[in-house]
Amino acid sequence: MVSAVQSDLEKLQENNTAPITELKNQLQNKENENSNLQSRYSSLKAGCDELQRKQETLQTENSNLLQEHSDLQRNHKTMTDSHLLTERSNTELRKQLQNKVNENSNLQSRYSSLKKGYDELQRKQETLQTKHSSLLQEHSDLQRNYNNMTESRLLTERSNTELKKQLQNRENENSNLQGRYNNLKSSCDELQREQETLQTNHSNLLQEHSDFHSKNNNMTESCLITESSNIELRKELQNKENKNSNLQSRYSSLKASCDELRKQLQNKENENSNLQSRYNSLKSSCDDLQRKQETLQTEHLGLLQEHSDLLRNHNNMTESRLLTERSYTELRKQLQNKENEIYNLQSRYTSLKASCDVKVVFSELSREEGVVLKQVWKWIRDAAVDVTLDPNTANPYLILSADGKQVRNGDRRQALPDNPQRFDRVVSVLAKEGFSSGRHYWEVQVRGKTDWTLGVAKESVNRKGKITVRPDMGYWTLWLRNRNKFEAIVNSTVSLPLHLKPEKLGVYVDYEGGQVSFYNVEARSHIFTFNDTFTEKLYPYFSPHLHLGSKNSAPLIISPISRTD
Repeated sequence: MVSAVQSDLEKLQENNTAPITELKNQLQNKENENSNLQSRYSSLKAGCDELQRKQETLQTENSNLLQEHSDLQRNHKTMTDSHLLTERSNTELRKQLQNKVNENSNLQSRYSSLKKGYDELQRKQETLQTKHSSLLQEHSDLQRNYNNMTESRLLTERSNTELKKQLQNRENENSNLQGRYNNLKSSCDELQREQETLQTNHSNLLQEHSDFHSKNNNMTESCLITESSNIELRKELQNKENKNSNLQSRYSSLKASCDELRKQLQNKENENSNLQSRYNSLKSSCDDLQRKQETLQTEHLGLLQEHSDLLRNHNNMTESRLLTERSYTELRKQLQNKENEIYNLQSRYTSLKASCDVKVVFSELSREEGVVLKQVWKWIRDAAVDVTLDPNTANPYLILSADGKQVRNGDRRQALPDNPQRFDRVVSVLAKEGFSSGRHYWEVQVRGKTDWTLGVAKESVNRKGKITVRPDMGYWTLWLRNRNKFEAIVNSTVSLPLHLKPEKLGVYVDYEGGQVSFYNVEARSHIFTFNDTFTEKLYPYFSPHLHLGSKNSAPLIISPISRTD
């Protein structure tokens, strides 16, 4: 009996050994799955921490943008105050100019009245001269008549003498002759009286002529005085007109400067508006990111809570060491759901990261006109590369420095081998380093030069004979000509404002983005951007241009780039 019971117990123990072993194996599997879940939780927590760091970075950038916005507002206020002062000064100048115009008008009216008086005096003088000429003519006629009368009187006296002699001789002979003599004598007396009358009239005419001559002299002196006063008035009027012309030129220059200030103010307002819109856009993106982060944190807390619940369930299962098929299936379902949730969270995190890609945003900002934001400028200069000139491509007239960082036109052809890579007619040189991917940035000093061409060229460009530096020929460049002709070379030249002309030129290339941009390094401002698609290797391109009799002898210098600039 006892042996039978023992054998039954041994059989029961043997029968229970297999289920217990299976339960242990299942428990070990659950512990492994729990360990995997713990590692996934750790990676998810690391991702959340990374997202939080990026959020802090965005907040820092947002504060920088706010600071720049505040600086722009202060600059705008300063420009507004300056504009008001200019307006007030322009108003005062307009008043002064109006006063001068009024004075000029008064002087003009005085000059017109004096000119009328002078013309009237000239007409009177001409009338007096005409009268004087007629009087002189009459005087001449009277003088001739007087001479004739004198001659007639002399003849009469001679005839009278002869008659007296004849009458003396023939006094007794002819009494009729006595009567004729008496008649002739009375006629002579009458002629004598007429002669005395003529002499009296002649004396009166001489007196009138003398008076007229004195009046004419007085009138001439008055005309001379009037003429001198007119000359002084003309000089005074000319001085007033010169002053008025100077005031007009000053007003025109002030008006031009005022218009230029208005344009600059309008540009600043447009830049401020653009910055405000970009700030609002970034703020909206940051707010969206904040809300998504809060959602992730909530879901993460839910996961932590569910993980804690799973740990408690696991502890209970460990204590009871009993698992049923149903509970095991439910646990597998729960773990599958959690894995799906973790996968969804990972997908959402990846898409969020892609939507907030810094490269895309900064690439767009790097193309915008005006001053480049500090964060974007640092991002551009982070792509700095070491550029060295390739002597095998240099035109024989060019002289390169020993370190390959400077090039100038030596104005004398050197005896160099004519290899396929060398430019034989155009004074150009390429860099040793080319690139067919990635971002690249370098800076070139152009101070003291009147002419230059800088940019990039593709590897297959023609280097023999005459070349044309256009994008369709494989060149993306800017040039300066005669110190005052600053242009971008597209299919035709595009004139650029001279105030953008740099002392140091920055060149930025994003190969995949199809971007070649140029910047004024000192002003930290964008000059021009080419947008294209690149299919070949690109090389930095340099041309110091002609020597121009030492006017353009300064070298092009590849400048080192400090990360702290």
